[in-house]
Amino acid sequence: MGTEAQLDIPKPTIKRIVKEKLAGAVGNREGVKADVQLNKEALLAFGESAKVFISYITATANDVCKDKKRATLNADDVFTALEETDFAELLPQLKEAFQVYKQNLKEKKDKKAEITKKRKSAGQAGDGQDDEAAAAAAAGVADTTAAADTSAGGVGADADGDEAAAADDQEQEMEEAAAA
Repeated sequence: MGTEAQLDIPKPTIKRIVKEKLAGAVGNREGVKADVQLNKEALLAFGESAKVFISYITATANDVCKDKKRATLNADDVFTALEETDFAELLPQLKEAFQVYKQNLKEKKDKKAEITKKRKSAGQAGDGQDDEAAAAAAAGVADTTAAADTSAGGVGADADGDEAAAADDQEQEMEEAAAA
């Protein structure tokens, strides 16, 4: 399988986005499907356009990052790239979506910490259970939850335990998806 095929945006995703936007454009409520059919060429054209747009914004954001003498792209680099490429009209909606995303991540992290804390306190206040076994069980659940959050788009620690770097990587992935 070539690298070009690996860069394709899934056709069902393209179709869903286009139909949602068309439904909004004709004044329908969000979530109501537009009564429109898309042929294969239209889906291909949207997919190729999205890839070109992402590549263009990525290259510009990379230049911004290099000008700042950094190696890691961040959200501000993408926002600056959008301004430099005359797509500033997209920024308010993108920044709002980005803030909602960050808030959802924070809520997930807080909820996970609360669950872990409850499990640990339940294990320590236990009824004569072995404290080591209770702690291991709580840690196992916490590790599984962290792995699930990371694979589902949440922020986890990298191999060195550097949560800040993992958060930066997660923000970068979100920005790339939002740029599409």
